Amino acid sequence: MSIKRDKLCISRKIYFYKIHAGYDLAGKPIQYNVKSALEAIDKLAFQLDARYLKDEDGFEVCCWIKDLCSPQKVSFGKIRGSLSRVVYNFGVWLLG
Repeated sequence: MSIKRDKLCISRKIYFYKIHAGYDLAGKPIQYNVKSALEAIDKLAFQLDARYLKDEDGFEVCCWIKDLCSPQKVSFGKIRGSLSRVVYNFGVWLLG
């Protein structure tokens, strides 16, 4: 049985990650402070290539932090087609 998808449908994937930062000299796992890394990303501007990176297919991918409290939540958006960048500025989506 196949599901017919609307051409305007946007699919969403959810991934869960665990960071392995290695071991200390005593052989115990090194604690990684993911919150400080996400806080640094959260301070990046949405323009001037700060949050946009090209993936292996040449699409631009943007990252934004949804929640810094544990468990932290991060979203990635892929810019497809001929759309220019979308900028989120103080609660308003703008085409850039």
